[in-house]
Amino acid sequence: AGVPMDARTEVRPILFEENAKKLKQPPLLIHLFQIFRQTILNLRLSNNPNPLSLNGDACKEDDILSTTGAPQYRQILRDISSLRLMLACIFGSIPTAKAMISRLLE
Repeated sequence: AGVPMDARTEVRPILFEENAKKLKQPPLLIHLFQIFRQTILNLRLSNNPNPLSLNGDACKEDDILSTTGAPQYRQILRDISSLRLMLACIFGSIPTAKAMISRLLE
C-alpha cells in the first residue's frame, strides 16, 4: 500500500522546490527537495550507473556540499548520508552503508 514509483513521485518535489524558490526559502530547504528528487530517480531508474550516489539530473552531492555554509553543512550532510544509507540498504551495498553510518556518527 505504497505510492507507485511513477512520474508523479518526481513531480511533487519539483513543485515544492519551485515554490520554495518563489517564497525565497533558505537554500538548505531547496537542496533538501533536490536530494529527495534524486533519491526518487535513483529508485525509479534501472539504468542509473550508480544508484547509491546522489549525483544525477536532480542534484550533485558535491556541489551542494561545497556551496552550503558552515551552519547548515552538518544538517545537509546528515540528510544526504541518511538517504544514501537507505539506498545502500535497498541496493545491498554493505561498504556504502558502513561509510554512511560512519559519516553519521562523526
